[in-house]
Amino acid sequence: SFEVHLMVKDVQAAILKWDYPWVKKIIFHSEADIDPREGCRQIRTLKKLSGVAISPQTRVEKVLPYLADVDTILVMMVEPGRNGAPFLPDQLSKVRALRAAAPQANIEVDGGISPDTLKSCAAAGANLFVVGSYLNNREFGARMQTLKQALQ
Repeated sequence: SFEVHLMVKDVQAAILKWDYPWVKKIIFHSEADIDPREGCRQIRTLKKLSGVAISPQTRVEKVLPYLADVDTILVMMVEPGRNGAPFLPDQLSKVRALRAAAPQANIEVDGGISPDTLKSCAAAGANLFVVGSYLNNREFGARMQTLKQALQ
């Protein structure tokens, strides 16, 4: 199954475009032109999990009112839009704030994840990790093992 991370303004149209059986979760940005509760409601009508992402420039307080409405909150650990962008350690405070506000929530991090940053994200309270550039390598298996070891 797949998770879709929508990085678009017209979330309503994009949600419908991803109504495939293999898509398990649809995440959209809190900065998009849709009320997060409405976006999550639309995603759930498709019988999928919902998520709201928060970009580095957005304050964590913007998503706190929606914690009960979403299946996942995704914290962007990089400026969105470019593969291989540098990890922003100041975003860890958002992960900590979300974990404190919602101890049982799924808190996902995306961007700049490597063994070292994965440890920091997990310590801050993240429990889901999107890994791109670090695994985009011929040593995929060995690197995946290194990530698993970093969590232990």
